[in-house]
Amino acid sequence: MDKVPSKGSKVDPFKDYLEKRMKEGTTNCNVLLEKIISTPGTLISIVIIPVISF
Repeated sequence: MDKVPSKGSKVDPFKDYLEKRMKEGTTNCNVLLEKIISTPGTLISIVIIPVISF
């Protein structure tokens, strides 16, 4: 049987950014999430902002 290819993670598009920020010393998840959510056009900003803004 062949292995099913992994779909990847929802965090994959942000891994480089997150790793860079953590190396700089930012480990607060709320701060990191705020930056990701505030990035215009990302799927997470399109889906989450309307939910938390009501």
